[in-house]
Amino acid sequence: MLPIFVPTRAVCCPATLALTTEGLEVTEVVMYDYTNYGRAFTEQWQSGHGFIVVEDDVVPWPGAIREFDACPEEWCLFEHPRGRFQESPRSGFATGLGCVKFSTELVQRVPFNPGWQNRGHNELDGLVHETLLEADAVLHIHYPPVAHVKAQTLTYKRSYLPVSNEA
Repeated sequence: MLPIFVPTRAVCCPATLALTTEGLEVTEVVMYDYTNYGRAFTEQWQSGHGFIVVEDDVVPWPGAIREFDACPEEWCLFEHPRGRFQESPRSGFATGLGCVKFSTELVQRVPFNPGWQNRGHNELDGLVHETLLEADAVLHIHYPPVAHVKAQTLTYKRSYLPVSNEA
């Protein structure tokens, strides 16, 4: 299995908890500043080995990452619901870096883009996609989509059942 890289703002994020529950080994990389994600991503790419990215607010369904491992395609991802923009939910699905696989063959074939190092989480995915498409990489999308923790405003209601003390 390719290494799983989880860029996060805090340790034990939802992605890590979901993945480790499946028994998968995860490396969390805590992002301390805006461009830390871009620098960490570039370092991973320059290692010359394939890897999987699962962002901290994305929760793959059980078996999704193992599906990546079984897939022969070099660039794969699972779509996820879009997040919020200025506290309003956005509709549709994203194809960013939320849950994506880059094979060793792809990483070795396509040189890293120096511009990746200066990008934050909200800009890196566009430049990575642009770089790979210019190198004739083909994106393979897996289904069904995975969950996105920040995709929706919470709309649940809390209710309590009455508790009886009678035996």
